[in-house]
Amino acid sequence: MPRRAPAEPIDHHYNIPKLNRVFAATGIVLTLVFIGMVVEDYSRGWKRIQRAFTRIDARKAREAALAARQTALGEERTKLRHELTLANRELAAHRRELARLDRKLKDLAPQIYLADQQFKFTKASLDALYQFAALFALPPVLGTLRQARSPGTRSAAQATAIPASAWPIGLGIGRLSWQILRSTGERGESAYPAK
Repeated sequence: MPRRAPAEPIDHHYNIPKLNRVFAATGIVLTLVFIGMVVEDYSRGWKRIQRAFTRIDARKAREAALAARQTALGEERTKLRHELTLANRELAAHRRELARLDRKLKDLAPQIYLADQQFKFTKASLDALYQFAALFALPPVLGTLRQARSPGTRSAAQATAIPASAWPIGLGIGRLSWQILRSTGERGESAYPAK
């Protein structure tokens, strides 16, 4: 719908375009005054001095902290360097000792190998003798020896009645058992296989 003109003209006691110009000029002036106030408040003379003092004070504080840190770290650094020097000397001494022991071990390696081989051959021989004795001669001899040792089953006269041929076999088996036990005990092994 088209707009209709007001029924009667509105009476104005002031000029609207002039009023708009005055309002715009006043707004611009107030904005400039506000900006000027902020700038003037920020840029006072004593504030420049205060900013300079703050910069100088911060620089001095940084320098003092750096000097204190260097002093503290300098003492600690000196102490740690001394400890590092001592540790390096100790390490060098241990390396020399290790090299000496390695040379000694290299010199002893053939002797160790020879002793180990001799032990293995001796043990194999004794094991074979032990197995042989266990298969053929040991059960009758051990049975006879057990009967002779058990009290009350035989008299002293009967104990001496063990055949003379059994005594050397028993003594030989005893010696072999002792050698087996001694040789395996030195090596930390068991004389008898686990069942």
